[in-house]
Amino acid sequence: MIIWLNGTFGAGKTTTAHEVVERLPGARIFDSEMVGYLLRTVLDPTTVTDFQQWRAWRALTVDTARRLLDEIGGGGTLVIPQTVLVEEYWNELRNGFAEFGIPVRAFLLHADRETLVERVHTDTKAESQGDTVAWRLRHLDVYEGASGWLREAFTEIDTAGPTPGEVAERVLSFVRPTGMSDAAIEAATVGAPRQLNGRVRFVEYDPRWPDVFAAEATALHGALGALPHRLEHTGSTSVPGLAAKPVIDMLLVVPDSGDEDSYAPALEPLGYRVVIREPDWHEHRVLRKDAPAEDVDGVNLHVLSAGSPEIQRILAFRDRLRTHDAERDLYAATKRGLAERDWKYVQNYADAKSEVVEAILARALDGRRH
Repeated sequence: MIIWLNGTFGAGKTTTAHEVVERLPGARIFDSEMVGYLLRTVLDPTTVTDFQQWRAWRALTVDTARRLLDEIGGGGTLVIPQTVLVEEYWNELRNGFAEFGIPVRAFLLHADRETLVERVHTDTKAESQGDTVAWRLRHLDVYEGASGWLREAFTEIDTAGPTPGEVAERVLSFVRPTGMSDAAIEAATVGAPRQLNGRVRFVEYDPRWPDVFAAEATALHGALGALPHRLEHTGSTSVPGLAAKPVIDMLLVVPDSGDEDSYAPALEPLGYRVVIREPDWHEHRVLRKDAPAEDVDGVNLHVLSAGSPEIQRILAFRDRLRTHDAERDLYAATKRGLAERDWKYVQNYADAKSEVVEAILARALDGRRH
């Protein structure tokens, strides 16, 4: 896995990277600027104003990261603190990682302009003095000009108020590099988690699944009443032709998913109960309803707050599978292989798909930007 920390000068990329590595076993910092410095010793630096303009830098960054991960082995993580403000360059990097099946979690570390200016002026490192100060301040305008696409492509994290350690914890709250531990599953589950201790139930696509979603959505809309909300059919049962567990995944978007009182009591008469609470991960909640229809084991109602970046990821992944047969077939083959194995928890099965999911998602998000 790669954790990419983007942001302009003074955002706290390098400091946060060190804090993340201290907290994440097996993680290492890869400073891709070193690739640029190497290229400057070989290529004519007067032909560019920034080493990122060299295609070789983008290609070598991807290839070096890939080979470093191969050397590290064991599901290692690279943390890359590197500013990228040109959308074309970022797309090329992310596509390169996706081609090698390397999942990328991309973050934009952001602070207000006043804070950034102060940090640039008070940076005491030798390489940050002299003409560098003026150059970095001019860079702020470029950063602000790119803010539109940056906020779409990266998960934004504020660094103006929190300490570097708190920023690192926020980054890690979005990252599950090796899947959830038993302890994490138990902590997130309301009551005792249901153990599978066997294979997941996996069936061929059932054309009735959209009808089950529609019926549940109608009931949910009625129960939620005036609460602003949005419902989406997600997960494998939302993709025509895709084999899946016979469980309907639904996404409910509300103003504040952490405010369970605003929606959960209204859904109890329909048979929904809160089974998962993850306040440190997008304030994610899951409500479960058992056996909503014949041959359907249940409904998992995932609840997120409006504006959560996870919403775009969920829908982009679904839409990619719906519109790209090759991606759907890749995902189906992955699921079939994993369905042949025994799992303690269903979450373990879901986590095992993460690498393929992230690679498909990278291509999906790139496609949405073009």
